[in-house]
Amino acid sequence: MKALIVILLMLVVGPAATAQTSIFLVRHAERADDSADSALSAAGKIRAAALAQTLRGQVFQFDHIFSTNTRRTRDTAAPTATDYRLPVTLYDPRDLPGFARQLQAMDGTILVVGHSNTTPELAELLGAQPGLIQMAHNTYDLLIRLDMRDGTRPKLVIQHYGAPSPE
Repeated sequence: MKALIVILLMLVVGPAATAQTSIFLVRHAERADDSADSALSAAGKIRAAALAQTLRGQVFQFDHIFSTNTRRTRDTAAPTATDYRLPVTLYDPRDLPGFARQLQAMDGTILVVGHSNTTPELAELLGAQPGLIQMAHNTYDLLIRLDMRDGTRPKLVIQHYGAPSPE
């Protein structure tokens, strides 16, 4: 009898779903100045809010939010973290290979806020085609999504959010 119930449940529920991790990568929003730990400018605060709004329209739930330990990255992540009631966990951008392995071992939906020189490299370490993602010093509007499924090459989606980056 128990075996029959298990078989019936398998027919109704179907096979177990394949685990998928979706990782969203962004560069911090516009900074107020060139200091080492700059705050966001007024435009950057608007962009951080636009990021949260864009993500709300695409993602039901985030499971993790990561940022480097700079004010501009933490402040870019903050509106999304508030929306999803999640802490912002800090990561070390000097160990991107180790961080990429950590992300690859996780399930769920993840936001990572980094920098123009680390975000493309992290995308490549996660399986994006090398050289595909370019970020100039004034590129702030790219939202990179990597859908990873059981060790296959991730599906890459690149979109823009908020106001276009300055030329």
